[in-house]
Amino acid sequence: RDSGFWMYNMEWVRDDVMVALGMLHAGFYEEARTLLVKILDKSVGEDGRTIESSRWFGYDYTELDQNGQVLYGIWAYLCWTGDEDMVRQYWPKIRAVGDFPLQDYFLDKNAGMVHNIREFWERRDSFGVRDGFELAYQFWVSIGLEKAAEVADRLGDTSTARRWKDAAGTIKDAFTGHPKYKLIENGHLIKRRTRDGEWQQAFVPPDRSGMPPGSPIGTLEKPLCDPDTATVLPIAYGMIDAKSELSRKTLAYLEQLWNQRWDFGGYSRYNTDSEPDPPAPWPFGSLFVARAYSEAGDSDKVWRVIRWLHTLHGGKAGAWFERYGPSITPPAPPVSVVGWTWAEILMLITRHIMGVRPGLDRFVVRPSLIDGVDTMQARLAVRTHTIDLTVTRTSGEPQAVVNGKATSMEDGSLSIPYPGKGTNITIQVHV
Repeated sequence: RDSGFWMYNMEWVRDDVMVALGMLHAGFYEEARTLLVKILDKSVGEDGRTIESSRWFGYDYTELDQNGQVLYGIWAYLCWTGDEDMVRQYWPKIRAVGDFPLQDYFLDKNAGMVHNIREFWERRDSFGVRDGFELAYQFWVSIGLEKAAEVADRLGDTSTARRWKDAAGTIKDAFTGHPKYKLIENGHLIKRRTRDGEWQQAFVPPDRSGMPPGSPIGTLEKPLCDPDTATVLPIAYGMIDAKSELSRKTLAYLEQLWNQRWDFGGYSRYNTDSEPDPPAPWPFGSLFVARAYSEAGDSDKVWRVIRWLHTLHGGKAGAWFERYGPSITPPAPPVSVVGWTWAEILMLITRHIMGVRPGLDRFVVRPSLIDGVDTMQARLAVRTHTIDLTVTRTSGEPQAVVNGKATSMEDGSLSIPYPGKGTNITIQVHV
């Protein structure tokens, strides 16, 4: 599955996992299974290292977030489908994926985090990236290990479960609270810190002649790399409370990326001062932010991204380019449709707004209707059955009815054992 049709003609594990997650949210179980099996068979080495751009890179340039994403994708697949057989079949390879970033080569025991010299958007030391701790890597490795520990427990691999749960907690505690290395400054999340604890705010290439001609990173004296849309992922996935002051300040910090150097809307993936291409907005990076704002309850910001996507070239056809601006690298127009965007939209609707969040043992719905949406309906494929779900807005107390029977909710969530054939759920939420 090419990550960028007609342009890259290559595969990335992170894109494939995200598309598999989108497929699960849309009920395409067989397609999701095919994609995840392909990843485990072809895109993961025996040592647990993952490919990107259809190639293997040395350890310094390995994208460690991909290991966490594979683990998270396997957990999500098991939650949605209940297909334990596939997970058991590939467990040795999955275990290698989880243990790979915990090697001494990556894990800095003083900081409690993983490090390398390549950042989430694939810039490396030649772009001025210094050896250090990338927030996106900490988040994905931590949440992947946390969820995969649940799977390991399910399969009876208790030693792996304990090891992964401990490592996940160590990494999360470090990037949110380490006295020297935490990835927080001025009350908001930051992108990257170096091995000596410095906040790396800029990527200064050691040889500017090697940068694309005329690009911001090749011409500006101090090409800032922060803020970065990937810093909102812990908020979007619930690792950090979306209503907290840390979340509020992080989202406010990200607002400088909206219309940073253009006037037609959208967030750039990161501060365009350090961009090797002309500044431009990115749809799936913008959806990272929309998903975080949905969790935070800011409907206006969610609608702003949705309406922007609708107005873009390709938007009405559901065929969004990776970015919306001219390119230097490669020297060609951005003619690629990137599948990751579809997955982000599906998760925004199903996970965040409708609130459908299957777990290993229970079916959970925690709706968060955005302003202007009073009713949502869906027929969901959940394991071997379908569930008809209706969510409506009410001025009274939240309540749920499952197959005609009133069912209690707690903190706005409905949590029930996995239902059987022909289940009908109606939830009224106070918004």
